[in-house]
Amino acid sequence: MKLSLRAVLIGLVALVAIGGLISMLPATPNASPSGSPSASSNWFEGECKDQGGVTLVVDFGVASKKPALVRCAPAFFGTGWDVFAAAAVSVAGTNSYPSGFACRIADWPTVAEQSCADTPSYNQGHWAYFYALPKEPTLWTLSGAGAAMRTPECGSYEGWSFVEPGQNSGANPPRLPANAQYCKD
Repeated sequence: MKLSLRAVLIGLVALVAIGGLISMLPATPNASPSGSPSASSNWFEGECKDQGGVTLVVDFGVASKKPALVRCAPAFFGTGWDVFAAAAVSVAGTNSYPSGFACRIADWPTVAEQSCADTPSYNQGHWAYFYALPKEPTLWTLSGAGAAMRTPECGSYEGWSFVEPGQNSGANPPRLPANAQYCKD
């Protein structure tokens, strides 16, 4: 069977189109395309203690007047971005970075304050991403990589802190203490 050049090119174009469609699917298996977690998430309020897992801490900042959110994603495996879905916390990226740059977490800041069409400016405030590891259990460390690039280990804490306009990210870790601990076998 002899294929024509035209048939081969049409096939290649179709494969590229399918690849583009697949890349637009949500990065987290438990999230809907809007970034909202599914109802089947297995999580509970508070820190992961003896049951293992990853603790998600979200500090909305002083201006929000919202209490901090602390949730445990037990038996969690995935990226720092995936932990949002596992802990049933909504997250929205930007148009350019839909699954790696947190623009809005649990509806903060509001749509009126930031549209999330583009990366927020320094004058609008932004989310800073921190983590705490079992080997340094109480030390919040500003992540040098995006949440989609990190893989939290069992017992670690994933922390997000809203940095007010004009403030330094590194100087604003979550105000709640981390208590990371090694998971028991």
